[in-house]
Amino acid sequence: MATKAQAMKAIANVGVELDADMAELGNFTLDAPAGYIFNANNEPSCLVDVYDREDVAFGGVTMPEVWQRVIDTCAMGIREGEGSE
Repeated sequence: MATKAQAMKAIANVGVELDADMAELGNFTLDAPAGYIFNANNEPSCLVDVYDREDVAFGGVTMPEVWQRVIDTCAMGIREGEGSE
């Protein structure tokens, strides 16, 4: 599984940002630069996953899984375009 450092490297390589305010709430959302959209969902922002520590014991996603999904979303890339406003 992936580490936070690997995910941050993928984020930097693609040129997107992790929404820090949302991440504090457990919602890992990536934001594309202005004028770009994610190939993963054709939107300027992409909710990658939701992490809840209490759910892990019941089969919820772990942080390494969240970081891997961030990497996977970044690997799909971004392209020029306009999403919903």
